Amino acid sequence: HTKAVSTMALDPAAARLLTGGFDCKIRMWDFNGMNNTLKSFREFTPYEGQTLRSIQYTATGDRFLCATSKNTALIFNREGAKQVEFQKGDMYVHDMSQTKGHVASITVARWSPVSKDHCMTAAIDGTVRIWDINTCDKKQLTVIKCKTERGQRAMPNAGCYTPSGDIVAACDDGCIKIWDGKAVSRGSTQRAHNEAKGAHQAGTETSS
Repeated sequence: HTKAVSTMALDPAAARLLTGGFDCKIRMWDFNGMNNTLKSFREFTPYEGQTLRSIQYTATGDRFLCATSKNTALIFNREGAKQVEFQKGDMYVHDMSQTKGHVASITVARWSPVSKDHCMTAAIDGTVRIWDINTCDKKQLTVIKCKTERGQRAMPNAGCYTPSGDIVAACDDGCIKIWDGKAVSRGSTQRAHNEAKGAHQAGTETSS
């Protein structure tokens, strides 16, 4: 990459590696087909001017989920051909539960370990969203609002699934929050870290 590498993903067979960076490109590396030049076999730009935030292969390695600093995630097949673009939300709707998608930059995107058709995304609009990939071009299945102890919006900077399908988000108020697969809260670890003041301050503008 010509700028910092920000995310990577290894396929389940450990044969291919994806890397994404601040140069707004994804590079695809094939270890079995690589020669002594150690070069990637393909590179492409998901969205012009949007840095890469998160990449993950499915459990079978047949496709991968991609999130950039834009407010819409993407799914590509194994060879890097775009399959679907997620719905974006309406930035003029105040209630985030009423938008069909994110209205600000996505920070992470992850596949569900218990349902091959489901995934989650988190964004600096203060929400975690659960999606069905068969309908993700229309709207999400569920919206989870992240809140601080005072009931204010918290921004999830990172997130993942547990092996059993619970959703975990790490937020800018220093808390780690947990929900089950149906978006029911299972509690939070308050002040797991000191509040991350100014986190993502440079990237809080709404993506279109």
